[in-house]
Amino acid sequence: MLEQTLRRVESHKLFLLGLIRDRQGKWEVFTHNRHAVVPTQSFGTCYLAGTGTSLLAVKINERDRHAQASKKAAFTQRVSITENLAEGLSSDMLYAESDHLHGLDGMVSTYSCGGFYEWYRLVQEGVRKMPSRLDIHVTKTGDDVVITRLYLIASLQRLESKLDPIPTQKYAIQILSVVSEPTTPSQQTDGSWSLSTDNVDAVLIESTFELYDTPEKGGRISGPVPKDFLEKFFMESVSINRIRMICSSHGSAASRSISRLDVELDVLATASFEGGLLNLSLSEAVATTAAGMLQRLQEQSMPRQTRQPPSCGQ
Repeated sequence: MLEQTLRRVESHKLFLLGLIRDRQGKWEVFTHNRHAVVPTQSFGTCYLAGTGTSLLAVKINERDRHAQASKKAAFTQRVSITENLAEGLSSDMLYAESDHLHGLDGMVSTYSCGGFYEWYRLVQEGVRKMPSRLDIHVTKTGDDVVITRLYLIASLQRLESKLDPIPTQKYAIQILSVVSEPTTPSQQTDGSWSLSTDNVDAVLIESTFELYDTPEKGGRISGPVPKDFLEKFFMESVSINRIRMICSSHGSAASRSISRLDVELDVLATASFEGGLLNLSLSEAVATTAAGMLQRLQEQSMPRQTRQPPSCGQ
């Protein structure tokens, strides 16, 4: 019935990738105008649509090969392997938008695709949204560690309203750009990092069909975030326990996923609003991870004969 309905409207403009329940209550894959199907050993079958399809297919296959090569790690990571895939793709594409090579062949602009991807898990009880996370891009200038980009990404859920024509749950992704120019974090006595800003930009990605390419409704909400909104949203300190970090140095880059369980901490990072500023505190584990990644990138860039030999026990 759904397929017949789509044939009667201008469905060539729509791309649908999802699941529906059959009469027995079991999930079935439903796609409309999909562009590619990518079977994998690690993540099951991935369905793709849109202008970034060919680029995403390459990235999914790369991650599939990596997951197969490190099966032991796949069983010990703190999120499901498909969550890790979704987070990794989103983080990589967001990083690519601010890369200094952006605009050249092979980058996201070549494929006319955006730099953010959302992911939801469909379980028997309904939809489970992704946990909030920080995306942190780090490099080194002289002896200083510098954060070049920092995004706070949160999923928002609005329960169905009696006024909605079709009962549903609506989800939105909120992306706050907290750091958009090189910033040196303040090193605290306990080894943690802190930084504050009064200049935050954001974009709100609504659910499918909601405020999407509809100028008469004002279009997608984006731009500078008013202080009263920040104060309301961060009136109480918000804990963030998922971080995707990308470090770059000497022409190379490396990525790392960190959760509070990986480092056995109660909280990885916190965000709060006080004194007219959005304040971020990043735990010592975050600072130590960044320093270690930058050190390895520096060592890899050195000629082999000048590298320091590892100390005993390494």
